[in-house]
Amino acid sequence: MVATYDTKTDYKVVGNSPIRHDGLDKVTGRAVYGGDVKVPGLIWGDVIRSPHAHARIGAIDASAALAVDG
Repeated sequence: MVATYDTKTDYKVVGNSPIRHDGLDKVTGRAVYGGDVKVPGLIWGDVIRSPHAHARIGAIDASAALAVDG
């Protein structure tokens, strides 16, 4: 069975503006995103990149990282 459409008004999605239920929260700053969630006890890391292309690493002081449990 093939659906046929006679006029543009038969389409329900294209050309319509859906109601944005979260729009007010987003534009007022009240929306909560994944990056906003604080988890107690969460440990995270970061990648530090050299600002110098093709530089050679002379030494790494890992004493602070080794002092952390785990």
